[in-house]
Amino acid sequence: MGEPEVLVPVICPQCGGESLKRLAVSVVAEALIAGTFLRLSTACHCAEWDATAVELEQIREYLIAACIDWHGSPPASASRDSPRLV
Repeated sequence: MGEPEVLVPVICPQCGGESLKRLAVSVVAEALIAGTFLRLSTACHCAEWDATAVELEQIREYLIAACIDWHGSPPASASRDSPRLV
């Protein structure tokens, strides 16, 4: 079994098309915890960019939702008031 991944929607900055991007959970978690950049890309125009603060928050929410799906309950650090991993 490979490394866990989360699927997140990305919107191409050139054409506005939406697609799903597979990201390794470890890469997403490192970016969220360490506050480092998370590189996003699309296949339609080979566009690449660093995720904005809004995109990072959406990715955090997708990761939390994926954790709930995988384990049946939210991570211990997640709460209704503050859906954060850290």
